[in-house]
Amino acid sequence: MLFFYVTLAILLLLLLASLVVTWLLCSVSTKRSHAFSWGDENQPEPIRTYQRRIKEATWLSETPSERVSVVSRDGLRLSARYYPHENAKRAFLLVHGYRSSGDHDFAESAEWIYRHLDASLLVIDQRSHGESEGKYISFGVKERYDLLLWHSFLHKKEAGLPVYWMGISMGSATVLMGLSADGTPKGLSGVIADCGYTSAKEEFRYLLKKDYHLPSFPFLFFADLYCRAFEKWSFSGASTIDAVKANESVPILFVHGAADTFVPYDFSVQNDKACSAPHTFFTAKEAVHGLSWYYENDAYIRHLTEHVRLCEEKNA
Repeated sequence: MLFFYVTLAILLLLLLASLVVTWLLCSVSTKRSHAFSWGDENQPEPIRTYQRRIKEATWLSETPSERVSVVSRDGLRLSARYYPHENAKRAFLLVHGYRSSGDHDFAESAEWIYRHLDASLLVIDQRSHGESEGKYISFGVKERYDLLLWHSFLHKKEAGLPVYWMGISMGSATVLMGLSADGTPKGLSGVIADCGYTSAKEEFRYLLKKDYHLPSFPFLFFADLYCRAFEKWSFSGASTIDAVKANESVPILFVHGAADTFVPYDFSVQNDKACSAPHTFFTAKEAVHGLSWYYENDAYIRHLTEHVRLCEEKNA
C-alpha cells in the first residue's frame, strides 16, 4: 500500500511539474512581447556585422509611407505600412517573423525590391506585434487569415498588378499556410518562403528537445490544451506541408540557410518535397536563421529575380 501511495505522489508531482512547465512555456512563447532585440553584439562574425547593418538600415523608416489597417476575423485592428511605387509593375506583401518586425527582417531587401523590381510594398505588423492589436501569437494558424485580408487590400490598391507574398521565419510559415486558408486568392502570382517551419507543433517539438532537453509528451499535449482553452488556437491547427500539397498553381521559392539552428533546414526540405506547384529551392550554405539575404546576397537576388520572371511568364 505504501508503494501505491508513493507512486501516486510521484505521478502527481510529475503532472504538476508538467503543468507548471507548460504554463511557463505558453506564457513566455505565445504572448505578446513589447521588447525587441536587434541582435546580440557578442555574436561571432559575420553575424555581428550583418546584425549591425540591419540595425543601421533606415530606408523603411525614412521613406514616406501610408499607415493602413484592416480588421481581423476576430475583431483585431491590424496595422501595416504601404509604400506605393510611382511606376509599379508588381506588389510585394512582406511578412515578418516571430517577435520581429518588417524593419528588421526586410531591412535591406525591402529597398532592393522596391527599386529593382519596381514593386509597391505592404509591410505588415503581424497580430500581437508592432502597432497591430492582439495578445497572443498563433504561429501562422490565425495569421494566415489576416494575410488574406492584407492581400485583398493590396490587390485592390494596386489595380490588379501581380502580388507576391514574401515571409521570413514565422512569416514564411504564415504565407505558406495562407495558400490553403480559403483557396488561392485572386492576383497572387508567387510566394517566397524564407526559413519557415512546417507547423507550430513541429517547431515546438524541436525547440523543447534542443533548448530544454525535454520530450514532446506530455508538454506539447498540455500546451495544446492550454492554447485551445485560453488562446483559441491549436498547435495542430495548420500545416505548411498540407498547404503546399494542396496548392497546385502558385509558384514558390523556398529559401533556407543550411546553418540554421532555430528553424531546422530540414523543415524547408520537407516543404519543398511536398510542394505540388512549380517550385525552386535556394540553399544559403553558411547562413544562420533569417540571414540568407546577407550571407549570399547575389545568389538570393538572382533566385528572387528569376522567380518573379518565371511567375509572370506563367501568368502571361
